[in-house]
Amino acid sequence: MLQRKVFSVLIAVLMLFMSFDVSAKTYPDVPEDSKAYEAVDYLSEIGVVSGYEDGLFVPDRNITRGEAVALLARTLGYEEDYEIKIMPFEDVAVGYWAERFISYCWEGGLVNGMTENSFEPAGKVTYAQMIKMLVCASGFENEVIRPDGGKWYDGYINTANKYGITENVEVFPDESAPRGEVVVLVYNCVKKGLICSKEQDETDTETENDEEFDNSFEEDVVEDEDDFVEEDFEDEEDVTIDDADSDKEQPAVAYKEDVVKTVSIPDDYEFAKGYDYVPFFEDEEVDYSELSQISEEDKLLIVVDPGHNFSGTDIGAHNETYEVWEQNVTWPVAEMLRRKLEYMGFEVVMTRDNLNDNIKGETLKEALVNRAGIANGLEADLFISIHCNAGGGKGVETYCFRKNTKGERLAKSVQSYLAKETGLFDRGVKTAEFVVIKETVMPAILVETAFIDRDEDFEFLVSKDGQNKLSTAIAKGVYDYVTTKAVGESVELKGEEDDEETGTSRTGGES
Repeated sequence: MLQRKVFSVLIAVLMLFMSFDVSAKTYPDVPEDSKAYEAVDYLSEIGVVSGYEDGLFVPDRNITRGEAVALLARTLGYEEDYEIKIMPFEDVAVGYWAERFISYCWEGGLVNGMTENSFEPAGKVTYAQMIKMLVCASGFENEVIRPDGGKWYDGYINTANKYGITENVEVFPDESAPRGEVVVLVYNCVKKGLICSKEQDETDTETENDEEFDNSFEEDVVEDEDDFVEEDFEDEEDVTIDDADSDKEQPAVAYKEDVVKTVSIPDDYEFAKGYDYVPFFEDEEVDYSELSQISEEDKLLIVVDPGHNFSGTDIGAHNETYEVWEQNVTWPVAEMLRRKLEYMGFEVVMTRDNLNDNIKGETLKEALVNRAGIANGLEADLFISIHCNAGGGKGVETYCFRKNTKGERLAKSVQSYLAKETGLFDRGVKTAEFVVIKETVMPAILVETAFIDRDEDFEFLVSKDGQNKLSTAIAKGVYDYVTTKAVGESVELKGEEDDEETGTSRTGGES
């Protein structure tokens, strides 16, 4: 597959709207009260969109699949000397202006045809196709799950809704997406930090260059030795599969004091509008009655990750009726889980100690990598990330990185108790390449506790009884995982390599 830089995909989409003068300006057909005004104003100001010779932006204009693919190809490293190896689409004629762009992107796995032999290059790009493009550009393609009986695009739209990509856009999946709507979709990705814009990318490069220049004078400065962790990756013979389950020589490492920022909670902040809910609780509200103590030999260090941040771009999904955000559910569940695991004898570290903590990151992916980095830096034994689901559906599910691994055994143990203890619909154990379970080098799981946007699940999620049942179920699952020794369990590296004996792909890991 082509090596691609996710952030650059935005430019491919944005370049689609360039015509003539790239200087920022206002357009009479995009008035200030238009929902596209802010998006057009910003993207025009940084020189990536512009109007036409007559001074109009033409927000209702549609674009073709050929145009989109050509711009994607140029942005993703297309060279004029590129040679077509295979052209699987019969409707792309030899010599067609977009022929090589289509071949390039298809060969790299970036686009699909409308059918096995047809690309329809002159066809208009639909809302669904554009949303899929942006979901993939934002790095969320591995979160996309197609609902049972749903259409191909339902999972992409659900994921886009979850991360705010479709904010202020009424989506008509099968209809052509007007230029103005596409600009809003793209701007949402930029505004929420899901994708780096051209201006941001250039600023980051300048900052990196400045830091490199400044640091050149600091080579002899020695800071507190406690701030450094000595790592030796040179002697590969000393690294066993049990100890290293990532294919990266240097897994992401982050230190909490560097990546956690505590923000103030506004005095008028409402945790739920028109609903009696606060995420805080007293210790006497935590039910320890069904928990068992572990032996000293089973004592592990567990990192518990309350999904999302208190403020900023990464506050997760929400219940629109009561305006309850995902992080205001994941934190109390994680805090209850922390107390219960410590009661059982485990050592526990939270990625976010307080409800109003934020994990830093210039982009969402960087913030997610920092969460995994905290666990890696601590050399934790287990990693558990707590989330809420959204976008249609019901019930509880647990994710691991790969099958036939310790991560899957942990996920199965936890999911079994979640279904039994909560009474929620059992959605089972699934695999996904979520950043926090992919970048960690220990067994890791991500729990989607329930659907925050479904009334029945919501009532359970915000109740102390529901939060107790969820945290108890996870704690019991961890206990069984730790105290039950698996027979014949494979321990595999994260990443992909071939099994020398069977010739099959071995992609599991201590997930």
